[in-house]
Amino acid sequence: MMRKCVVLALMLILNVVLVYSQTADDIIQKALQAQGNENLRKFQSMKLSGKISSMGSEIPFKLFYKSPKSIRSEMTIDKKTIIQAFDGKEGWYINPEKSNSPEKMPDEMLQQLRSQTNMLESPFTDYKKKGIKLKLVAKKKVDGKDAFQIKLTQKDGKSMYVFIEAGKYIFFKTLIDTKVQGKKMKVETTMKNHKNISGVLIPHYVENIVNGKVASTMILDKVEANVKIDDSIFKMPK
Repeated sequence: MMRKCVVLALMLILNVVLVYSQTADDIIQKALQAQGNENLRKFQSMKLSGKISSMGSEIPFKLFYKSPKSIRSEMTIDKKTIIQAFDGKEGWYINPEKSNSPEKMPDEMLQQLRSQTNMLESPFTDYKKKGIKLKLVAKKKVDGKDAFQIKLTQKDGKSMYVFIEAGKYIFFKTLIDTKVQGKKMKVETTMKNHKNISGVLIPHYVENIVNGKVASTMILDKVEANVKIDDSIFKMPK
């Protein structure tokens, strides 16, 4: 009995040493490898389609990305399609509720859209060059999985927590504390149903929980990589 206790104690000590001998950098590098980041870097375009569920409504959508910074989104609500696009230089939109004519995108809307143009790049790519600092906070059970909790702090001081499944090194959750119109909000995003698309793991189910309540879910029906996309769809019609 004593020998079994000693062996068990040694195993527990060894497990703790192995966990904390891994650095946040080690874990992120393994997560990038598991995701297929080298293949993702080679993507020249992506086309995604699916639906967003929010407040009892389902909204079909399409997303088009083309390297280096072109993006177009189409969302259909009540049989009317809202379009937002950025060709790398100019942003524009069509809102049928307002007008069927294209309009130049306001700065705030453009900033939000441009922030999505890094879809063809992992958020961890070149994080040191971007001035992002990492800290391994803990290894614990999250959604029934053994997971590493890592804190990312950006150059502007804003931070977020990311969770990476231990063993598989799959990035599956983020946690952010933020403010919207002066109100504190805890935003939790969970990614599930990862599928291999041309050598890259892409989650096909994304759930956003705000202050403990499900705010929206996104389900991808189809993801295509390196498909031919004409540059004209990103340019503002004349």
